[in-house]
Amino acid sequence: QSAIQMLASQWTAGLKPGWKQVESIVNHLRSDFDLNQNWQTDEQVDDSVHHFLNQGGGPSYMFATSCVMALRSAGYKTRLASGFLVQKKDYDSLARQSIVTSDNLHMWPEVCLDGEYWIPVEPTPGYPIPYSTQTVWQWTTAKALMFWRWMLKNPFTVILFIGSVSLAILFRAEWITSLMLGWWFLV
Repeated sequence: QSAIQMLASQWTAGLKPGWKQVESIVNHLRSDFDLNQNWQTDEQVDDSVHHFLNQGGGPSYMFATSCVMALRSAGYKTRLASGFLVQKKDYDSLARQSIVTSDNLHMWPEVCLDGEYWIPVEPTPGYPIPYSTQTVWQWTTAKALMFWRWMLKNPFTVILFIGSVSLAILFRAEWITSLMLGWWFLV
């Protein structure tokens, strides 16, 4: 078992599979290791992730790579993404554009929990946590799927609820009459 697999097991121990485990791995990388953009890969080392772990940090691409390896060893479908991270400090207000240089090059992992949507995560300390929003359709679908799964896990409660609502509708006239009669006696 590799060092990253052992760490992933430690970091996720006692947590239910899902977002809590992903968050734990990402948070441990952000807090337990240091960002060092000047880190150089040792040509003699066969396992750069192990080297990163032993040195206690490295550049952002090693945080992303280590996070992908840890998430995969924990059983999550992950991929490595790359692009440019442009922040407010990169914006030139006179030119009304952002200046993008090689310093803006960045890598980050993305994890797929539901088999359909990729969620970006940021294990590198000092980098902003990704901001993402759901469309109305994604939100509605997720809530409907969550409700459906809850109904499948709680069939007795669902049957009891449907039966209660059915009886209330069936005997609504009697309920209303009883309530009005009770109110009349009280008044």
